[in-house]
Amino acid sequence: MEQLNITENQSLNLKETKEENADISKEVQVHQEEPGGIASWFAFTDSSYLKGFAAAAGITLLISSPTVREKITKGGIKAWAYLQSGVEEFKEKVQDVRAEMSEQSPSSSSEQAQFSSEE
Repeated sequence: MEQLNITENQSLNLKETKEENADISKEVQVHQEEPGGIASWFAFTDSSYLKGFAAAAGITLLISSPTVREKITKGGIKAWAYLQSGVEEFKEKVQDVRAEMSEQSPSSSSEQAQFSSEE
């Protein structure tokens, strides 16, 4: 009986030790994942951070150049004009189709009336 009690106590102690170790390892992981303060702003070991940093630096470099800004502005104006002309062209085509449909409607109804009166 004493041996059984001793092994039960040892197994309980072992379980408690494992649970404590698991809690400690979780705390360590939390501290490693979430650095506090200004250090969290500069995570140079994270690949996503580095990609974002490089993209932001590139965009800043491009936008700060006067020639690039001028070309972007001119390109935007051309794209807007092209879009507006495409919309106007589409509106004209819709009006043409409506006009053709309205021209065909009366003639087809008059033809139907003539056909029905001949019978």
